Amino acid sequence: MSTWKKTKVYTGNWSPLKGQLPRLLPLGLSADWLFPGRCCQCGCQTASELICSPCREELPDIGVACPVCGIPAASATPCGVCLRSPPAFHQTVAPYRFCPPISGLITALKYGQRLSAAQLLAQAMADRAIALNVGLPDAFIPVPLHTNRLRRRGFNQSIELATHLARLCKRPLLRDATVRTRATPSQTGMSARQRRTNLRRAFSIQPTGYPSENLSHLAIVDDVMTTGSTANELASTLLDRGASQVDVWVAARVEKPVN
Repeated sequence: MSTWKKTKVYTGNWSPLKGQLPRLLPLGLSADWLFPGRCCQCGCQTASELICSPCREELPDIGVACPVCGIPAASATPCGVCLRSPPAFHQTVAPYRFCPPISGLITALKYGQRLSAAQLLAQAMADRAIALNVGLPDAFIPVPLHTNRLRRRGFNQSIELATHLARLCKRPLLRDATVRTRATPSQTGMSARQRRTNLRRAFSIQPTGYPSENLSHLAIVDDVMTTGSTANELASTLLDRGASQVDVWVAARVEKPVN
């Protein structure tokens, strides 16, 4: 019997295919093809949508937030942390707080290969940018995965999000502009200081994927911002390359980052 758990990804009776999705993805197949017409959050049947209307209404809008780091705040002014120690990036676009049910939706994309979630999340990011009157970047740059992790997962969720954003905003996608030079350990459970150390010099510019003309305004794309360490390190790399402003667009922001 197929099982569903709140905020978990639909698994179903597919044990023979478990671990095989990275091999199917190059063929254009994903969990969306294997399990059509099911809400990734509650498991109810839908016509074709990834998430049903009731669950969509429960998605946690971020509301008022710090314009720099995107953390929920009492006013739309830079928070104390950003005033004391400004990050390398200029501003953050994040439509949702990272909590159920958005956490389940992102998990469905990242680990359940529900690639259609990227379109829904990218649309929310674009809508948030319009609401904040954020200027569009010259190009979008997805946070790169190390080749080892990319091989295991079969795809990069940041590229999926950035691909839809580039189409929606009619801006170039520089999917190969940067590379992850070190296979950094998973950052789950790390403190902010540990994350900064873990990511130091973890990114570099890929000359063959970075345009020769100078791009002054860039936007990094990722699924979740926790402490901002990843975005800060990648933004520093892009600023060193000549960019004058780097923004961060993420689907969700952790409300209380790990210290």
